[in-house]
Amino acid sequence: MEAGVSSARSEPADTGRLLSVSFRVCVVVIAAAGLLMFGSVRVAAAPVNCPPGAASQGCPVPKRDLGRYLNIVGANAGPALPFVLGDAFRLKAGGRGRRLPGYDPGVCGSLLRSPNGRYLLYGTSLNGWPALELLDLATGSRSLFQARACDPAWGSHGLIAYLRYSRYSAVTGRYSGRIIVQHGLAGVPSTWTGAGAWQSPVWAGGSLLVGSNADAVIPGPLMIFYGPHHSRDVGEQRGGDRRPFSSVVAVNPQGTEALLDTERLGAGGGGAGAQDSAALIRISDDRILSTVVLNSNEAPGGSNVAALAPGGSWIGDQVLTTNGVFLGGSSHPPATLITLTVTGRKLRLRSVKQFIQNGQLPLTEDLDQASQATPLPGKPYDIAVWFEAIGQIRYLQCDTLTDHCTTSPDYQAAMTPTATFVTNPSRP
Repeated sequence: MEAGVSSARSEPADTGRLLSVSFRVCVVVIAAAGLLMFGSVRVAAAPVNCPPGAASQGCPVPKRDLGRYLNIVGANAGPALPFVLGDAFRLKAGGRGRRLPGYDPGVCGSLLRSPNGRYLLYGTSLNGWPALELLDLATGSRSLFQARACDPAWGSHGLIAYLRYSRYSAVTGRYSGRIIVQHGLAGVPSTWTGAGAWQSPVWAGGSLLVGSNADAVIPGPLMIFYGPHHSRDVGEQRGGDRRPFSSVVAVNPQGTEALLDTERLGAGGGGAGAQDSAALIRISDDRILSTVVLNSNEAPGGSNVAALAPGGSWIGDQVLTTNGVFLGGSSHPPATLITLTVTGRKLRLRSVKQFIQNGQLPLTEDLDQASQATPLPGKPYDIAVWFEAIGQIRYLQCDTLTDHCTTSPDYQAAMTPTATFVTNPSRP
């Protein structure tokens, strides 16, 4: 019996990796085709007509328009927040590195620091299945936290939620299982959900926001669990209008409200030119307090935001995030920093600023991506962000008063597959 289980476990990793590699190759091919199809359109739509020959380097932006952009003009920046580069964790650039043996973002990309800062949960693979490893940052000791598990959420109240998998589909490339919750590292596990294709749990106080990718539309409906098997779909109270508010962008510092994005991709999703909006909800009763349109159907004068990316930061009444990315290699608006405010339960879109380099729009702007916009501690006008383009993974530090950014070396040039901040999106 055990031998059969072991054999079954070895199948998903090999199949999953093959699907993942095939998907990435497909994305690159489609994205390159998208660049050929849409590149000239992007340049032509820039705020100035490029002179002959300039398009090979990028399109210059008039100096009078620079206030609409974050200009990458400096060098020699280094991450000032806890981060992982490759398979090494550091509190900041130049700090002591802690290796993460077996870290496998292709199978389980989880990176989560405990609320007290002592422990780090990270994703590995074990016997062909995702697994969660625990690193004690004080002693350096490592241990297996959970086998067949991924996507942990660790609240300041001590509760740890994670996905425990029981099934893998070679057809869809997806794992399915249940959400498990326990108190602390040694707590007794409790099952909060039935079997399903759950993903990306986030604590908002004692409630758990959980996504789903069970259907052909990605991501799927969002649910709030108030306890074991006690839940509701976001939006279900609106007279049967179950709008798919699907992505958690950020949770406020009190853990009482969340900013969500509505964009859906795939069969039945929004499609090209669809209107995307963000919603502010109250966690306790799932009430939608405010909404704001993000892209105005990409009409002239609209903000041209494809979607709000998860991993945003909510500080005071301000939410910082970046432009979401269409999965599958579709063309999308270039990398931007997006600022929203929440005052008097009213959500407002305040600023959308595109990243440029030395006053120029990069020719491949449709393939750029920025993520994890995070304010630097003690520097309210400085933000950190990861910037990716073709062959580039860079850390940027930007002053939002001057709109100037400094950049790190290109980590991709050193064959580093992963560069990410280690944060905890859950709130009290």
